[in-house]
Amino acid sequence: MLQTEVMASDDDRQMGLMFRPSLPLDHALLFVFAEPDFHAFWMKNCKFPIDMVWLDEQGTVVHVAEKVPPCTKDPCPTYQPLRRAAYVVELNAGQARREKAVVGSRIDFTLPQHPSATRSPRC
Repeated sequence: MLQTEVMASDDDRQMGLMFRPSLPLDHALLFVFAEPDFHAFWMKNCKFPIDMVWLDEQGTVVHVAEKVPPCTKDPCPTYQPLRRAAYVVELNAGQARREKAVVGSRIDFTLPQHPSATRSPRC
């Protein structure tokens, strides 16, 4: 079980892991979108590699980008799924594999009751 920060507002989603020195091993970020789409991410101002896991509305993994490196020069590359996704989970590099998050697997999570909440106890 991972301690998960929920990124539901535009500001939270834009900031993500930028400028953070690290992410604790038992933590993840869950990006929540109003509509499923081909949500693209980049690693601008990030300091460490991560795994990105895109999920559909049912929590099924539709795409995984493993060991995505920090961006070292502009323009930064973007990473996006091959199918529409409603959620994206960011984890420490290698964590997706340890959690067995592969295309077709399912990730169960409970969203906070209030959209303004920033933490959920499990993902």
